[in-house]
Amino acid sequence: MLSPCRCTPRAEAALRDLLDAVDVCAAPHVEVEFRELPYFLVSRSQSQWQAGPAADVNVINILDVTERGLLVDAEAQSIDVEPVRRTLIPWQNIISLSLGSAPVGAGGS
Repeated sequence: MLSPCRCTPRAEAALRDLLDAVDVCAAPHVEVEFRELPYFLVSRSQSQWQAGPAADVNVINILDVTERGLLVDAEAQSIDVEPVRRTLIPWQNIISLSLGSAPVGAGGS
């Protein structure tokens, strides 16, 4: 499953460095694909999902990138608020991490 991400400036800088993507646009699209879906996403989708233009419950708020994995806020609906619950997603659970100028599926012909 691909999940769109929001990043703190610190996390975005770390991802650019990790992926050698300095030349990617100023507001890149970041997506992560998991080997196993983190439980907080399952829980969030069960408790917060609603039909219509509701916020995407699958968005991952990346706070930082460490040698152990991604440090995320499992609860907040925005990256601009104080983190509610810090959660580590270990690198072993991440299949892919993308940083690009367009979301997946938005490529041209």
